[in-house]
Amino acid sequence: GVAAINLVHQRPDVDPSRLFVYGQSLGGALAIAALAQAGPEKARALIVEGSFASYKEVVRLILDDSWITWLFQYPFAYLFFSDADAPLQHLPQLAEVPLLVIHGQRDETVPLEAGHQIVEAYPGEDVRFWTVPSAGHMQIFSPPGSPWRRELVEYLDAHLPPGDYTSREPPQYSHGGGRTRGAAGVPRIAPRQDAASPVRSP
Repeated sequence: GVAAINLVHQRPDVDPSRLFVYGQSLGGALAIAALAQAGPEKARALIVEGSFASYKEVVRLILDDSWITWLFQYPFAYLFFSDADAPLQHLPQLAEVPLLVIHGQRDETVPLEAGHQIVEAYPGEDVRFWTVPSAGHMQIFSPPGSPWRRELVEYLDAHLPPGDYTSREPPQYSHGGGRTRGAAGVPRIAPRQDAASPVRSP
């Protein structure tokens, strides 16, 4: 993760002032640690979806969900897992980085409480927590017409530095890795379809 962030910053075709870090599930936990180690100034904002702050706690929450494993949740999670490099150890270094936490309320892989724990461990002021009532694990943007696609684009736009980006032609890449010229104009997001309104926690 650290190497990837540093590599992108070194590319001559990338504007480092417009970079965001986004991670899902375990990738979200790793993204928190990677950005803290690479340097908080290297991202406009950090977005994590369906993720967690503590390895011990996410294991405990999963075991807590079944009566078969409920009795063993604390000894198993706290004896066999370590939080030495958990996201909660790195979040204090990211207090100046805007944080967006997204979680499906029907997530059966990483329980919703794990998302709450990220927000609680984050010491900064610029934090948003979006909970999606009908979504499971990493299912927030997949349904066609999902209103959350536009919500995310608007969030990213709001955290970009001042400037006109709408006239820029996005580069496209061929399967062979060679750069090809993109179509004129910037693709537009489809109009929002009828769906549940976004639910945010303050």
